[in-house]
Amino acid sequence: MNNSMREVILDYNLVLKEDEGVNAVILKRIRDFVSEKLPPGYGYEIKICSLESCELENDNLEMISEERILSASISNVANPVKIKLVYWQE
Repeated sequence: MNNSMREVILDYNLVLKEDEGVNAVILKRIRDFVSEKLPPGYGYEIKICSLESCELENDNLEMISEERILSASISNVANPVKIKLVYWQE
C-alpha cells in the first residue's frame, strides 16, 4: 500500500456510515485500487473500522482475509483504524 492510499484511509470517518459524505468517496477510491490489483474472477469486500470491532459478513467459506492497522505515524497513534479485506475466487 502506498502512502497516498494510506492517507486516504486515515481520512475515513468512523462516525459516519459507509455511504455518507467523504466515506463513500474513500471507499470508492479503495475499491478501485483493489480492483486493479486482484486478478479477474475474484470477489471482495472491504471494511474500515475501529480496532475493537471489524467484522464482515460473508457466507463464502473459501475466502482469504487480510487486515492492517493504520495510524498517522509511529509517534502519533491518534485515531488508528483497521482496514479489512476479504477476497475469494468466484
